[in-house]
Amino acid sequence: MLAIAGCATPPPAPEAPAPVFVAPPDAGPVINRDEDFAIVAVRDGDTMASLAERYLGDAGKAWWIAQFNGVSTVRAGQIISVNVVVPPTNAALLPVS
Repeated sequence: MLAIAGCATPPPAPEAPAPVFVAPPDAGPVINRDEDFAIVAVRDGDTMASLAERYLGDAGKAWWIAQFNGVSTVRAGQIISVNVVVPPTNAALLPVS
């Protein structure tokens, strides 16, 4: 004769491990970016020329960032947009004097 225990309870489910938080890599001052624009938080020491060098590869295009944002200088904490796509040669952007 076989006896089956009818009062047995299943073992408790194993506890799920606590989720591990992995900090995202420091994206630097870039808040968001797509194919055409970078939204940037200006850091201490940044200038129009340094931003142009970093995002456009040419410090001489500082005027482009200035004109696009309607500013002549930047300060730490300021949020600016950098158009990272080179406009066609017939674009209406002209250097700020």
